[in-house]
Amino acid sequence: TAVDHDLAQLRREELLVALGGPGLPCLRAIDAAHRSPEALPAVRERLGHGDVAGALAVVEGLLGPGAVLRDGPLRTELESAAARRVDHGLFRSGLVGGNPSTGAAGGGSGAGRGGADRRHRINRRTPPEIRRRRGSRTRPRLALPD
Repeated sequence: TAVDHDLAQLRREELLVALGGPGLPCLRAIDAAHRSPEALPAVRERLGHGDVAGALAVVEGLLGPGAVLRDGPLRTELESAAARRVDHGLFRSGLVGGNPSTGAAGGGSGAGRGGADRRHRINRRTPPEIRRRRGSRTRPRLALPD
């Protein structure tokens, strides 16, 4: 394929284009593969599931085994996945105080975050409908005898 070209051959073709020559079809195919890769959703899906080896295999299948990854969406996605893996490794080893996926720093208590995950206390100012819903049990806590 056009993407499997030798590095020296690619440099010669890029030099010809830089000197004013016509853009060769293989260079256009390589630029298209880097700028708008059709395999980007597959790479993102694999990285989202933690399959880094699978994502790299998709990129290698698209660009070839010895290709240099240029700036573009593929490189950005792989760099952000690598940064997430490093952050998670630091969290797991205890070198970082907060969970990197939630963005909480300085401990896992969640204090100071937006109130989205926080359950408010029920007091006398709580509306009666909410007090009833929070006070009732939706399932039995003990098993019923047979």
